[in-house]
Amino acid sequence: GYIRYSFLFGVLCLALAVAGPQFGLKVKKVERQGVDLVIAFDTSSSMDGLLNQAKSRLWEIVNESGALRYHGDIPSLEIAMYDYGNSGIQNSLFVRKQLEFTSDLDVVSQKLFALKTNGGNEYCGAVISDALNKLQWSADARDLKMIYIAGNEPFNQGPVNYQEVCAMAKKKEVLVNTIYCGDHLQGIRELWKDGATGTKGDYFNIDPVFIRIVWLLTLICYGTGIIAYILGYFLIPTKSE
Repeated sequence: GYIRYSFLFGVLCLALAVAGPQFGLKVKKVERQGVDLVIAFDTSSSMDGLLNQAKSRLWEIVNESGALRYHGDIPSLEIAMYDYGNSGIQNSLFVRKQLEFTSDLDVVSQKLFALKTNGGNEYCGAVISDALNKLQWSADARDLKMIYIAGNEPFNQGPVNYQEVCAMAKKKEVLVNTIYCGDHLQGIRELWKDGATGTKGDYFNIDPVFIRIVWLLTLICYGTGIIAYILGYFLIPTKSE
């Protein structure tokens, strides 16, 4: 009993060190009285197997934002939502606004967890540009403005130059925070970190390799989980083709 649990804990710590998952949400200290938060979510088929993880991570961000304080008070929180890269979106840039800014978290939750994947092309620059130009952002300079974009294709795909868009975001004082659904270093190579740092935002990743390691540890220590591990190996991609 005790030895087995100690062994599991030790191996799990080793796995964490090897996998290097990026779990932390760097919610900055708030010096603003309001928060405008935009969620942009890749719903192309390349996100199959990563969809639920990304939804959960984005919902964590919503909850973290709701816990921010301004001079001890709860700032007003407005959330807007986009999905992009879905072949069901009827425009050439595959960008769709799901929600205008709203304070109704029940509606946000319903929209977020109803998203499904379906083909398409993923243009990060295009969805950020649409959010910057077509949403009614707060005009109060004291308010915190953020975009969180999640996906797993190169950040520079598509006809809209992401560097120009991120420069626009920086000028508007909107932080672009990126979440790459795959290996941390691969996300850096595919410019997701560059997209964030250009606006003084943060870069995160969701690594499917870590999930497979946890399943494998369950198999080693308890003799169960083999079916889940095999399914996960084939269903959770490390990189879309």
